[in-house]
Formats: sequence, structure tokens, C-alpha cells
Amino acid sequence: MPRIRRSLSAMIVAGTLTAPLCAMPVVHAAASAGPVPVVSVKTAPSQHAMSVDGVALTVTNPDMPVGASFTPKPGDSVQSASAEASGPFRFFSVTAVPFGERLPKSDYPVAAPGGAAAWRSVGGASVPGPVATLFGQKVTAQVRHEADGTSKIQTAQWIVEAGQRIWIIRAEHAEPAVPTGFGTGIAVTAASLSTPTTVNVTAANTGAQPHTALKAATAAASGDPAISVGTLASVPSSYWDHGNGTCDGGY
Repeated sequence: MPRIRRSLSAMIVAGTLTAPLCAMPVVHAAASAGPVPVVSVKTAPSQHAMSVDGVALTVTNPDMPVGASFTPKPGDSVQSASAEASGPFRFFSVTAVPFGERLPKSDYPVAAPGGAAAWRSVGGASVPGPVATLFGQKVTAQVRHEADGTSKIQTAQWIVEAGQRIWIIRAEHAEPAVPTGFGTGIAVTAASLSTPTTVNVTAANTGAQPHTALKAATAAASGDPAISVGTLASVPSSYWDHGNGTCDGGY
């Protein structure tokens, strides 16, 4: 399944961050957007345009992957845009979680004002990494060494609160080919952080299994069983526990 799954699996379960989401690993909310929707700005090669949860972003990342990219659909409960490339594997994503919402099947608490610190406490041991400038705030990365199947990756993750949302910015690079200065020089600015969320927070959190829309899920490369439309409610709990709880009903 596309690595945006990685964006969600990697991001929504930063607590474990060791296994991708079932079928979308990182984003039941994200969908393939075809050829790189992350557009380089001609006057500044390291700057890229993204839109997440209706918020227009300018992302500065000197090492932005150029390859497959994914964008969220307005209204999806997970709003995450990402880009990835191979040879070696590189990945970058920006996820926004509106206040009152939580990432499905993750260890993160419900997003709330003042909640960034609690979100940073999820994910286990880490070491301080590069400082990013996110919406005018200086945020230190949490750097970890993780496994994605048989591959080993170094991750750098920044979590910040801005515009009635918790934001997760995440960069990954295959080991051992991690370049010196990986994750440095990253900045994110927004045209209007006051843009209201596109997510129906109340609907997304209704019921015993929030976020589990009745849609078909495809089997992941890891061999996850496929489930058909209308069967999600009856899927055994063991299915959702695959990959340390990273599988969910949104791919």
C-alpha cells in the first residue's frame, strides 16, 4: 500500500511507529494524488506548496522527496499530505488534527488546546534533533530509529499546536544512508491558520469504532486480510491489533 499509509501509520502511532497501517498505513484519509502534488516554487527550490485541512501551507525542506505524493480529501478524519521517494527511501509528511479529534487506533490523546506536550510524550525514547520553524514557533525534533518491515529508518518528528489543530511534521530516511544534517532547514508557514477545519469532528468520533467508514480495504503488502464493504463492524478485534494497533477501517 502506498507509503502515505506510512504517513498515517508512522504518524498516528508514533507511540510505536514500527508498523504501517493496514491498508493505508498512514492515511486512511489520504489518497494518491498522482504525480507530485507538492509543487516546487521556482524562486526557491526548497519551498513547496501543500494544503492540509483546508490550510494553504508553504513548506521549506531542502531534502523534500521528489516522487509519489499523496493529499488528503477535505472532510476526511485524517488530514495528511506527504511525498516519498526511493533509492534510498525518503519520506516527508504534514498531518493536521483539529481540536476534539484524535488519530484512529493510536496512542495519541484527543487533540486539545495545550496538548502538544502530551502528544510529544507518545512514541517512546527519542533524542533531540534539528530545530524546525513551524508557524513561527521553534520546535525541536524527536529523532528515533525504527523498523518498517525489514527496513530500518531514521525518523525526525516535530509536533506543534497552531490554528486550533495539533500538527505533526515527519521526515524519514532509510538507514544507513542518512545524510549529514538530515531534517535540518525545515520550516512551515500558513496563509491563514484561522481557516476552519473541514473535518466533522462530532461525526468522526461517534460510535464505538470512530473513523471506521464502511469502505472496502485492500490487503497490505504485509499480508493483511482484505475486508469487504459492510463487514468492518464484524471484523474481529485481532484484526485491528495487527501492527501494534495501527490497522483501522480507513485503509
